[in-house]
Amino acid sequence: MVVLAGPTQVAVELAEKVQIAFSLAEFSLVRAGDTVEVSGWAYPQQPNHVMASRLTITAAKPLGVEDENAKKKPTKMPDLNSLDDF
Repeated sequence: MVVLAGPTQVAVELAEKVQIAFSLAEFSLVRAGDTVEVSGWAYPQQPNHVMASRLTITAAKPLGVEDENAKKKPTKMPDLNSLDDF
């Protein structure tokens, strides 16, 4: 595996059953079947709106493993300002 650390490339060998955790500021890698945990709060007058203080997504399958029956569709990020119901 090769990782970019700033301008430096670092190449390492990985164990066969390696697990890598990482953090992203967006969620375009989320797939159906992944586990989503949300911590936050909501106003009682707006029960369908949640202000998340933490969002954790755990992949059901390793990244790079695709469902053979699924057809590839372009990824489109939802407009979070227009979501009324979750």
